[in-house]
Amino acid sequence: MYIVNHQDGTRWLRQLTPLCVDTLQRMFEWIESDDPRVKKRLYPDTFSDPDEEAAWRRLMSSDLEHLVLSRREVVAKDMARMRADGDGLYRLPIAKGHDAAWLSTLNAARLALFELHGLKAEDMDGDFEDLGDDDQQLALVRIHLLGFVQGLMIEGNEGPLSKGASEGRDG
Repeated sequence: MYIVNHQDGTRWLRQLTPLCVDTLQRMFEWIESDDPRVKKRLYPDTFSDPDEEAAWRRLMSSDLEHLVLSRREVVAKDMARMRADGDGLYRLPIAKGHDAAWLSTLNAARLALFELHGLKAEDMDGDFEDLGDDDQQLALVRIHLLGFVQGLMIEGNEGPLSKGASEGRDG
């Protein structure tokens, strides 16, 4: 997987695997989960006083919902333009001006997956095999995959995650 910046400002994620495509397509399923751990992680308390927190939530809940909905629309618009990119691989355009929505969505999906699968901080740097549960192993792979996409968007193909990955590409 790599990223190509076009003159019109569109950025193309290229050679996405089926697992990557499935992960990207399921991001909002995880983000919009009703699981209280996900809600708490994505929308943490702002105030220590319960009355102030309740008042803030009453005032801000529609704004937060609008923000999440607008990010969803932006990401969905780009996802609808995904195309084949070789045998079993895909390419995905990220339109100019859509980076913030994508980065926010990718990060939220990573946090949601972490909570949904009961992962711990030490799991993030461990071996996948150290996790006894297949679902946790897959969740960890997906979390790292989403992080890799974030890295490509922020640092391009020259970031620390991409060292050596650019050899042999035709762009």
